[in-house]
Amino acid sequence: MAAITETAPSFQAQWPKRHDPALKSLIHKVGKVFWNILSVVIFPIGLVRLVGYYLRNLSLRCIIPGTPHLDAPVRSYWDIAKIVTRLLFNPENFKADLTKEGKSRLKEHHGETVKLRAPDGAQLNGAFFPGKHRQKVILFVGGNAEQWETQAWLDILKPLGASILFINPRGVGKNSGQRYEDGYALDTYTACEYLIHKQGIDPEDIVFTGFSMGGANTTRGASLIQEKYPDKKIKAVNVNSFSSLHLEIQALLKNQGFFAAIGRIGARLLSFDMDVKKDWDTLKGEKYIFHNPNDPVIPLPAQLATAVKKEPIGKSHLVELHAFRDHIPFQQEDELNTFYDVMRKLLQIQPSWWDWMRIKSPPTLAKRTIAQVA
Repeated sequence: MAAITETAPSFQAQWPKRHDPALKSLIHKVGKVFWNILSVVIFPIGLVRLVGYYLRNLSLRCIIPGTPHLDAPVRSYWDIAKIVTRLLFNPENFKADLTKEGKSRLKEHHGETVKLRAPDGAQLNGAFFPGKHRQKVILFVGGNAEQWETQAWLDILKPLGASILFINPRGVGKNSGQRYEDGYALDTYTACEYLIHKQGIDPEDIVFTGFSMGGANTTRGASLIQEKYPDKKIKAVNVNSFSSLHLEIQALLKNQGFFAAIGRIGARLLSFDMDVKKDWDTLKGEKYIFHNPNDPVIPLPAQLATAVKKEPIGKSHLVELHAFRDHIPFQQEDELNTFYDVMRKLLQIQPSWWDWMRIKSPPTLAKRTIAQVA
């Protein structure tokens, strides 16, 4: 039985070229210093910057939350108001303590905790579960309010026999660090650098896989890895994600009334964005997008699949899920089996005899129509 261990000290990732402060131009560095001095000297400017920073941090805490600690079920608008108040003024106590669940998960699946430090200093934690095919790894990030300590995705991914590294984003669970869009990409980048330098994994044997917001974060982190290792073919699987955060906010709040309009204006003023499509296009390996055309959380106009169809760059495979009015994927056996086929193909893992016996008529990639663009 594998021991449950903690890695110590934390693995420290170096800056990717795209975000390395040392590589910024002299004009940029001088301008930043000047702007900071001006913000101190001219109080209104500094105040506006502080308010903007607070609002961005608060918004991202709401956009990418961890598992919430709820004392009672939500039955009314008053319950929602109490949750929002706690989130605004007492965010740490709003987080659920999943220490017990995490230890149970590690023991059950023979995993080990992983402590990481992103280039910008963010402290991250995740969990590594060695598989039968240890050198084949799924790097996974879940959606909103999902943490590795309670990941249902572990039960989905384990049958593949690959190793799995789950990572919680900054600000989620016990993780610390400044919340900003590129920071979440650095989290996934850091996790991959850990696999490469500490676990000895070839970048081409890692499949960046994410669901919803996690799909956006893994895609953007994969792009940083692709930039650092240009000769490697970085592979990715994106499940029910958006093409850009700004477009997602617009689509989600469309026709929702006055307050929704204020929300859209606020999002634009705070310059929120994650250009997932742009990063997706940089990946040189095989890429699959699973998408639900009737997804209520990621509306069709904002979906990554829609953007890829509209402006295909490089080759992508699109797998359309059943059009349930639900954000959760793989609710039908044929969807899950197709997902397994895709993952085995990318990981270069052959299904076991038990897989063939268990599945009476597996919908292999050859049997299911999968759209290919570009």
